[in-house]
Amino acid sequence: MAVAKKAAAKTTAAKAETKKAATAKTETKKAAAPRCTTTVNIELEGLSVTPAQVQNAVKKAVKQAGLTPSSLNIYINTVEKAAYYTVDGVAEESYKVDLTAL
Repeated sequence: MAVAKKAAAKTTAAKAETKKAATAKTETKKAAAPRCTTTVNIELEGLSVTPAQVQNAVKKAVKQAGLTPSSLNIYINTVEKAAYYTVDGVAEESYKVDLTAL
């Protein structure tokens, strides 16, 4: 009978230790560092745009052209301050957005 009581006491102690460890892990998660926000800016002689602005401008141009692409690739030409794009792998002269207009 004494052996059974010792085993029960060990089990209870082990459960208590497990609860303490779980509580410590939860408290550690709560003390995590705040999230860091990141913004990417592309600066060209007197011009500053974000990739999101370029992407939105290209999507707007594509929509205005009545196109419904399954893939859209954007290429930024820093010399011309323009974004060129391909629609479903096809490039045309008119597939261009002037970045100075953003």
